[in-house]
Amino acid sequence: MKKAAALELYAQRRLKIASYGRKQSAPKPVKVVPDGIPMSLPPEQAKKRCGWITPQSDPLYVAFHDEEWGVPVHDDKQLFELLVLSGALAELSWPVILSKRDTYRYLSNAIQSVIYLIGMMCF
Repeated sequence: MKKAAALELYAQRRLKIASYGRKQSAPKPVKVVPDGIPMSLPPEQAKKRCGWITPQSDPLYVAFHDEEWGVPVHDDKQLFELLVLSGALAELSWPVILSKRDTYRYLSNAIQSVIYLIGMMCF
């Protein structure tokens, strides 16, 4: 019992420190969920995620974390795509990069087509 109380006190202190000097904002609107639909997944069904995924994270970013982050890739095209996306980190954040992913794929396919046509013209 003492351990639970100590953990609760520790959590309250961290919250107090995190909000120190910040203005109190208006309460956020609560989502209305129809009766019979659970508001959140039970703990056994909830996915374990890294600390950099928050409830306010972009859905594209969350999907990238859940489906691609840490998954080994062996396909050359997918590896090249990840290399190009990682190179964009110099200027952009992951959520922005992931929102532009279709554009990167389109440009990559266009470049592949041009390279193929040049190769056909040379031989």
